[in-house]
Amino acid sequence: MDAAWQRIVETLAGRHRSGESGPGWLGLLVDAGGARTPVVVKRGVRAGTPCLVLAAAVVSAADVSEAPALRYNAGAEHGCLALEDGTVSLRWLAQLDADVDEIDATIRGMAREAARLRRRLRTVRGRPQPFSGYAE
Repeated sequence: MDAAWQRIVETLAGRHRSGESGPGWLGLLVDAGGARTPVVVKRGVRAGTPCLVLAAAVVSAADVSEAPALRYNAGAEHGCLALEDGTVSLRWLAQLDADVDEIDATIRGMAREAARLRRRLRTVRGRPQPFSGYAE
């Protein structure tokens, strides 16, 4: 592990409850909006340059309609919605050498937004559609 990744892992693991982790990734449980939101921090590559991939779980892919989710992405402030392994997550890319406090603030914002979207999912009548308010 390089020094930047090690510094990020140690700092974030000290600030949040740690979940599962492995080589190149760290699982966190971030307190947000009265709920613990799973957030994964992992190493990635963007345009050939090492980066961090931050992902806060929102809902199962089965609970999301495509068009409203895409409309949500158009104005999203805390990452964009992405699909991975059947889960829709808020996803954000950051430089590996970014300030750890800025990374942590981004993680907290993503966790709050993911928790808000999950709460909205529970309050919509009928079939769950957390992004229905973004439809035209």
